[in-house]
Amino acid sequence: MSNENTTTYDVLDVSSDGMSTEKAKHSKKTLGRMVKALKPQKWSLLVAFTFAIAGVILNLWAPLVFADAINVIFAGIEPMLWGIGPIAIDMRQLGGYVLLLTGVYALVSVLLFCQEYIMASVGQKLVVSLRREVAAKLARVPLKFYDTHKKGEILSRVTNDLERVNEIIKDAIMRLFTSALTIVGAMILMFRINWILTLIAIATVLLGFGITAIVSVYSNKYFSARQRSLGIFNTRIEEYFSGQVEVKTFTMEKEANTKTNAAIHDLYKDDKKAQFIMFVIMPVMRLFNQVGYVVIAALGAAFVIQGRFSIGHILSFSNMCRCPRSP
Repeated sequence: MSNENTTTYDVLDVSSDGMSTEKAKHSKKTLGRMVKALKPQKWSLLVAFTFAIAGVILNLWAPLVFADAINVIFAGIEPMLWGIGPIAIDMRQLGGYVLLLTGVYALVSVLLFCQEYIMASVGQKLVVSLRREVAAKLARVPLKFYDTHKKGEILSRVTNDLERVNEIIKDAIMRLFTSALTIVGAMILMFRINWILTLIAIATVLLGFGITAIVSVYSNKYFSARQRSLGIFNTRIEEYFSGQVEVKTFTMEKEANTKTNAAIHDLYKDDKKAQFIMFVIMPVMRLFNQVGYVVIAALGAAFVIQGRFSIGHILSFSNMCRCPRSP
């Protein structure tokens, strides 16, 4: 296809068998074109990001309110623990904190719902516009394009690849934004509580990032292989279903079954490897996170015994440690 009319999907590398390997030649150019395609929905995106920022701020504020509530409870039972008096919890103050926390989490849920709804709408509208562009482009390309590109690969790009774009717009972009904002905000609050515990938390996060980076080297290879196998499988299915008359005329049923079974087997192997490498990341990350959480809890308990900060603060700190790691 000509350079001036290149669609979004022409930036993918194509191997010798005509299958895309999901490796962008011009990542910056592709990103710029994606941003340009999203410009008509800039106000919807602005509202969604505003909701996301408000939700992150409320999520970071909630552990501080929780810490105050725990301190009220501990102050009420402390006389009994020391044997100097009965339990005297200020229920009015505690009830105020409970109501405040309930309102905060309810508002966060509403903001999250609105954000998800808006981003789903944005993603679907973008996919509709891209499908129209792709359809118009496929109607303009010369016939030799269809001679040099497999029909299953073209079908895969129009269906599967566009659906991936929708998933990125709907989930990945907003999740990346909120995760980055949550990490920065949580780190600031955590440093204000205790810098030693914060450094331990940062060390576990960096260790998890390192492991993820190592695994991603293999995951990219496996996902590229899965996409190639998916394109080949789609090609086989499209060719044999649309050419059933020719297959039966020339008695090619055995050959068609053999090639289709081979494509299914290759897709099964590649998809199994890709799914395994994708799902193995979270258990490994969770293991290191829990180890760091145990160290923070033990050291925090020692600080509480020494009177360096309250029980509410250590519980609040623990909750903040979990915020940046939440999916």
